[in-house]
Amino acid sequence: MSPDQPHHPTREALEALAEHAPVAVAVLEADGRVAWVNPEAERLLGERSVVVGRAFADLGFDSAERARRVSAGGTADPQPLQLRRADGTARETLWTARRLPEGSVLVMARDVTDERELAARLARAERLEAIGRLAGGIAHDFNNLLTVIAGNAQLLVELRELAGPALDEAEEIVRAADTARSVVRQLLSFTGREPRPMQVLDVNERVENLREIVPRLIDLPVSVEFELAHGLPPVRLEEGQLEQILLNLLLNARDAMPGGGRVAVRTRLAEVGAEGRRVVSGRLEAGHYVALVVDDTGHGIAAESLHRILEPFFTTKASSGGTGLGLSTVHAIVQQAGGSLDIASEPGRGCTFTIYLPAAAEGPQVAHETAAMPPAVAPATILVVDDHDAIRALCRRALEREGHRVVEAATADAAAAAAGRAGQLDLVIADVRLKGENGRELLRLLQADRPGIRVLLMSPQQRLEPSGAPVLEKPFTAAALVAAVRKALS
Repeated sequence: MSPDQPHHPTREALEALAEHAPVAVAVLEADGRVAWVNPEAERLLGERSVVVGRAFADLGFDSAERARRVSAGGTADPQPLQLRRADGTARETLWTARRLPEGSVLVMARDVTDERELAARLARAERLEAIGRLAGGIAHDFNNLLTVIAGNAQLLVELRELAGPALDEAEEIVRAADTARSVVRQLLSFTGREPRPMQVLDVNERVENLREIVPRLIDLPVSVEFELAHGLPPVRLEEGQLEQILLNLLLNARDAMPGGGRVAVRTRLAEVGAEGRRVVSGRLEAGHYVALVVDDTGHGIAAESLHRILEPFFTTKASSGGTGLGLSTVHAIVQQAGGSLDIASEPGRGCTFTIYLPAAAEGPQVAHETAAMPPAVAPATILVVDDHDAIRALCRRALEREGHRVVEAATADAAAAAAGRAGQLDLVIADVRLKGENGRELLRLLQADRPGIRVLLMSPQQRLEPSGAPVLEKPFTAAALVAAVRKALS
């Protein structure tokens, strides 16, 4: 054959290409019946012995009309068709067709299910990233508001000038602000912040703290019952994580019972023998565990969804706005704590989630703000720098009750001027984020003029400060501020 002559592949080469092609290829008779399929088409449509001889439009597509257009060979553009396979799974496919000279039709398809799922996950991830940026941006301002609310409410309680319902309502404000603080921490956990230190805590105590808000959280005709076993050992979790686990499971149970029902929250001690135990999230090793159980009477989980229910972004509630993050977040927290998660469910017969958390060796060591208050210190002159007027006012009232002299400033320039007028200055309390300025830079300048001056930084996150200065996490109460100041001055 001359080099200038076109080279046509042999029939054997074409058949080998079709057999090994990564796309589905089928040949249809003139009347639309399947005559031949390659292995990829078998994977999509079914075994050759079942598919060959059947009408292409009857193979389980969501649109028989579009399928008939494909089988007629008149599709210049790829036709989207959803295919429901014999095993019940659905695949998204794109089909093209070409009528051959002898009258048969060559159809080819690409399975785009994974591509579309990946694109949808990417879109959701981008939305979550935007939400995370927004959450990080507003957390500082929101924590300032919580500091004002919680701090002033606590001052009212400690004044002991309130009595009866007024005192009860002030105490309720303090508790509500503390719960709101946990919610902010949970929100910030999606923004990529550093992990918080693990704490040894009492599961029953944390569940009891949420008992009052649960009826308001589940705004449906759903009854919530609590059955907490006594004498449970403590567990190790980050601050707020147990509340996050329980709230996510309760919201999941609520969504499974739109017409009402019952959800039970139970705790118990679980002992696993040397042989271990197999659970949905993996293997439960031998040892002692605190089990947190949330059991509902909802519609349950279908078997085909049960093995995917812990995957990020997988949700059975997409039509009602589910993000698929609730249970995957629970799973991540439990895994980080060295625990496991088990699920028992049948469609129409409810669902039971069991969280196994390893028992900690030590007793509860939860650091409450009012616990272990440092001893009082001599009156001092303290400079408070914050661009939020109400924060400065709260600090002034709390510290003046301790006998301290308080100087206020809203900006770095005002702080430098106030420090010059103050004369003796024993402590500087500054927010790490001032409007358009940096609290750390302010402290560096003040320390240059006054070597050895004590400092205390206020920050929306509790972390190791590069400067070595202690950090008071926002939102804080008046008691937390006083304790931090006593520790800094002692």
